[in-house]
Amino acid sequence: MSASRLAAIRMNERVVATVAVLSLTVGAIVFGELAFVLGDVAAAAANIELTSLRTTLLSLVALQGVGFIGGGLAYLYWRGAPTVPIAFPSLNQWGLVLVGWVGMLAANIVTGIATQLANIPMPNSSVTDIALGNPTVIIVLFVASFLIIGPGEDFFFRGVVQGRLREVFGPKAAIALATVIFGLIHATNFVGSPPVSIAATVGRLIVVSTVLGGLYEYTDNLAVPVAIHSVYNATLFGLLYVATIYGVEPAFVLV
Repeated sequence: MSASRLAAIRMNERVVATVAVLSLTVGAIVFGELAFVLGDVAAAAANIELTSLRTTLLSLVALQGVGFIGGGLAYLYWRGAPTVPIAFPSLNQWGLVLVGWVGMLAANIVTGIATQLANIPMPNSSVTDIALGNPTVIIVLFVASFLIIGPGEDFFFRGVVQGRLREVFGPKAAIALATVIFGLIHATNFVGSPPVSIAATVGRLIVVSTVLGGLYEYTDNLAVPVAIHSVYNATLFGLLYVATIYGVEPAFVLV
């Protein structure tokens, strides 16, 4: 087979994989939104008021649980693909968890300073808005970081999306593409903010979360990015709680 023919086949495989993961991501979000709507309807039928706390819990279960975990499992089953590698971290891997957590915090600080020097304001965040109205929600999010946010997002974006892209792009490009997709889906948290603020914050998210994709590839163990992600988000939710209590505007980004 000629080199040009091989190149054309490889390009076609990459296009198919890219379209597949983009469609899967959109489908998982739509699936999660549908689950949220159904939960909302069920609550109304049962005369259950959806407070900000209950709405947050329903949203977490719908998107991270039904959308990302359910959608990811369905996709793997449909493809007949190998299971995502996950095991209890070794002692060395726990060391990498610590390194990854510190690295994400450092990246958050550095990118935050850069945006401030560029006079780019922080966008309005739906999470922050909810927290200002009911700080108890932050405590729930702190716990949820370990139970569903970290596991759900990393299973989907690292295990499923990055794993699929790796098959045709190789590990480095797969990390980059999966991380960009992961960052872009968070833009919905900042709807209504100036485009430059949204773009800068999404860029920060991409830089910070590259650590997760990189250490997943390095360790071949999903538990490592899940642990880093969970501890990182829990740390920032703790800081957000303190900032809310004392009326300080947070300048960090959650992933």
